[in-house]
Amino acid sequence: MAIVALLCDPRASFDLLRAGEVPLATAVEELLRYTPIAASGGTIRVALDDIEVGGVTVRAGEGVLPATTSANRDGRVFTDPDRLDVARRPNPHLAVRSRGATAASARTWPGWSCRWPSAS
Repeated sequence: MAIVALLCDPRASFDLLRAGEVPLATAVEELLRYTPIAASGGTIRVALDDIEVGGVTVRAGEGVLPATTSANRDGRVFTDPDRLDVARRPNPHLAVRSRGATAASARTWPGWSCRWPSAS
């Protein structure tokens, strides 16, 4: 889906990437936000502490299934949330944010050394 989104974007996101005008890691973060892996969020999250979310108290140890697709398109968080913007910064999407093993990979993702293959 991410490749299709890039190729179908009328703002030529693919061209921006090939020209090196946008870091590949920044574009990957936006593609994670824009093209959801699972509509429901895919993973049950467990509250580590009591927290209030949308007026509802979630107690420590209770599980929730977040609708990350909706959260990643929240107009209160993202400017023009239904538009693919490979240069979007900041990008506080929820595609891979958590604690534990997933958090380790999420923290290292933006630091990946990404280069666009040169045309030969």
